[in-house]
Amino acid sequence: MYCRKCGTFIPGSGELCEKCSVEENLYPAQTIGSAQDSYVAGIDMSREGRGVSIIGMVAPIVSIILTSSIFGGLLGYAVSRYYFRPGFGTVLLLILLFALLGVEILSIIFAVKGIGAFRRACRMNASSKPVASLVMSIIGLNVDVVAIIYSLVAIGGIIALFSVY
Repeated sequence: MYCRKCGTFIPGSGELCEKCSVEENLYPAQTIGSAQDSYVAGIDMSREGRGVSIIGMVAPIVSIILTSSIFGGLLGYAVSRYYFRPGFGTVLLLILLFALLGVEILSIIFAVKGIGAFRRACRMNASSKPVASLVMSIIGLNVDVVAIIYSLVAIGGIIALFSVY
């Protein structure tokens, strides 16, 4: 048997995982070969973590698009005006950029959960693993790093506009 929570192999007919103390939450194991080579047969974990991985990949892309729109629009407005005075609207845009930065940090958490789903399937020696979740999560983390840097540059640019005008 394997624990559903941590994936630890439980020898014999044990009904309690000693590692995480979960009862009656076990997957039956059909062994092939020795106990070392056993895997959880019939359990399809290929869709595990797919939703959080998609969120972790799409959220930073949307954030980059919104950050570009906000910063580009504000910078275009400031350049087109000879006399630009930052007001309440500029402060709201700055707050929105900080909110987008928070969304990017949340998408990192979702991407890490997608990677965790793959690791959990590996620990359980499941017959099918969520490779799509792993790939989407890795892409999401890479895009998220770019999005965070881009947002910080945009926030710095708006703060620089405040100091210039």
